[in-house]
Amino acid sequence: MKALILLFSVIISVNSFAVDDSVFAEKYPGMRDYQNTSLQGLNLYFFTLLSKSVVFNTGNGNYQIQFQNDSGETVLTLNARITRKVINGDLQEYVQYILPNASTFDYYLKKTGLDQAPSSDEDLLIMNFKNVQSNYEVAIIPLMTKFEKTGIKDYLSFGFLGITISIQTIYRELEATRSYIYFYKGMPNPQSYLTVQVIEESESAKTFNYIHSSKGAEISPKYFFQGLQEGSSIFKEFSQISLGFIKSLGFPSLKGIN
Repeated sequence: MKALILLFSVIISVNSFAVDDSVFAEKYPGMRDYQNTSLQGLNLYFFTLLSKSVVFNTGNGNYQIQFQNDSGETVLTLNARITRKVINGDLQEYVQYILPNASTFDYYLKKTGLDQAPSSDEDLLIMNFKNVQSNYEVAIIPLMTKFEKTGIKDYLSFGFLGITISIQTIYRELEATRSYIYFYKGMPNPQSYLTVQVIEESESAKTFNYIHSSKGAEISPKYFFQGLQEGSSIFKEFSQISLGFIKSLGFPSLKGIN
């Protein structure tokens, strides 16, 4: 029994000094950061659309949305439908907006991790996926776009742009590595590959050494962050393009947004 307690204490001691995701905080973005940037425009758009509408819950996941102008007059009526299914143990929450011209805008959230609790209808309607804690997949069907969080290998795929980004994070006892890998349509090899390796130098003082590289060659932090900054333009570009796309479907323009 004493041996078991001693072993348990050693495990706790080792884990208490293990490198975790806090070493990447702020400076080294993860999939959630890029996802939030990519969906910022759509999230704000649908939040504003619903706040300027009278919304009727007609039951069974169906909603009627009466969008009003500044005078309080209904200028557009559209519908939304939320469907939930459990497929192979994964919860899929599917949202479809239906416009008067019969155009649709579809997306889904599939929870593949331990968190299988349904999202609120409000979060689904405004594309707010920030509260999802476990592994998941978000797909915007007409834009051929997918965000997939697995915890180790995360993916962002912008199909209509022909760009896929993989963020791979590996943790060991005293070090961690995060790689940003960019693929472009028609090119089998990565066109950009940025890696940061974090090594714990002192357990007591919690000091770390950060080593930056590109395709195996060490580079200065300046060029590493310059590469990250250039890559982030993809996510901002998607946010703007997606706003133009939903406008082309027949969604109303919202002042200050699109």
